[in-house]
Amino acid sequence: MIVSLKRGSLLDAANTTTRTFTQASSFSTSNWIRLYSDSAVKVDSGEATAERVLRDHHGHSIIGFNRILGQGSIFNAELWGILDGLTILHNKCWDKVSIRIDRVEVIQAIQAAFSRTSNSALIRRIQQLLSKMDQ
Repeated sequence: MIVSLKRGSLLDAANTTTRTFTQASSFSTSNWIRLYSDSAVKVDSGEATAERVLRDHHGHSIIGFNRILGQGSIFNAELWGILDGLTILHNKCWDKVSIRIDRVEVIQAIQAAFSRTSNSALIRRIQQLLSKMDQ
């Protein structure tokens, strides 16, 4: 599923109902960077990790990294993955990003937060970065 969050940013979630991008006919991903984020939480210890990969429009890897987050939920680990990736993209002045994750709840929370104030500091920071990239 590809869903428009803001002009210049997309979210993509696997295994969800398909929706079409509102400007699909004029949409080109040739100059977009793709942020892939995947997170995991160990059942026995509750330790969360997040892995990210940035790829160009040809699928070539630009950078890949992971972070051990300590105790936490898979939801917050996914948010950290997005935030870290967006921070790198923003610092390198890349302003077109396609975010691809497999947790539809995370996408819904970020989308919902654009219409109201979120209680999550992570979501608010993601919103700030997406807004800066949109300028």
